[in-house]
Amino acid sequence: MLAIARHLPLHCRGGRLRSRPARSTHLARLANPDPNQPPSAALPHGLKMNQVRYVLSAAEQGSFRRAASVLNIQQSTISRRIRELEDRLGAPIFERGVGGVRLTTAGGRFVERARQAAAHLADAADLMGAVGRADQKVLRLGLMAPLGGGFLDRLLAAILARRPAVDLGIVEGGAADHLAALDAGRLDLAFLPIGIPAGRRGARPLWRDPWMLVLPAHHRLASRTRIARTDLVGCRVAAPGGGLADAAAAMLRRLGLEAATGPEGRRPTASANTLMRLAALGQGLPIVLASAATALPAGLVARPLTCAPLIFQAVWSPRNGKPALRRLLALATELADPEWAIRSGDRCGGRG
Repeated sequence: MLAIARHLPLHCRGGRLRSRPARSTHLARLANPDPNQPPSAALPHGLKMNQVRYVLSAAEQGSFRRAASVLNIQQSTISRRIRELEDRLGAPIFERGVGGVRLTTAGGRFVERARQAAAHLADAADLMGAVGRADQKVLRLGLMAPLGGGFLDRLLAAILARRPAVDLGIVEGGAADHLAALDAGRLDLAFLPIGIPAGRRGARPLWRDPWMLVLPAHHRLASRTRIARTDLVGCRVAAPGGGLADAAAAMLRRLGLEAATGPEGRRPTASANTLMRLAALGQGLPIVLASAATALPAGLVARPLTCAPLIFQAVWSPRNGKPALRRLLALATELADPEWAIRSGDRCGGRG
């Protein structure tokens, strides 16, 4: 039985070993109390959790009968399991008598170490529970671009106002990375353009984000209320890189335009914020989403493009049972355009 102590570190203070009070309840929290159920996982030397639990209870009670009463099982079950354990170890743990049982010398050492092991197993269970409960308060969200204004900003502000204990973790990246992270459990929710297939994951359309053209206030197009494709002939249009690069490039192709390319014809990888700074210096006219154009550099204006907006959806794994995720999805539906709430429902089998 010394192997149990070797596998489980003991508490140490002042160079002396210490253990918790001799309480079999430590192991009771971990063992299967029903002898009719399949046996619990094996400990070192082929020991079973229930066998050790029965030994600790019998040692506390000084009687198989009283231990059976405390554990609410038959006395014969305790007697038989402890006898099996003694046979496996090759030495008796208890001396049986008319008035009950008492530990042998070897049995006393076994019980001392078993109590220490049970205390450490209970500590491990407590730690696991604490970590799990803390993780339930964390929401890891995948975004395609830096957080700006608009619907998503209002949604996150609302969930934090209602649930201030929620800890938001934001990851920016591309759709493929976000979908893989959802499946691996590294993300709880991703906000992706609706054209990206969600597969068998849960998906819910939430908001429209119009495309805008950012230009200097003195530009000839600044007086227009909307910008049509014919207005952009001859203009050096810049599209953002990052997670929205493909969506921006596709939008320009639908307009019959091409984004300005970088050195050697490569697609730019600059963010919308960088492109807007360059626009203030007279370097191109960036197209950005309305959510990114809420705080423009001085001297710039934003005008809507006459093209379909980008529609964003929330995507999540149906295996994710976090209450915080369900609350966020319910709040997102509440804040979404009523038209979406009526039309969208949930696709791909996921429910919020």
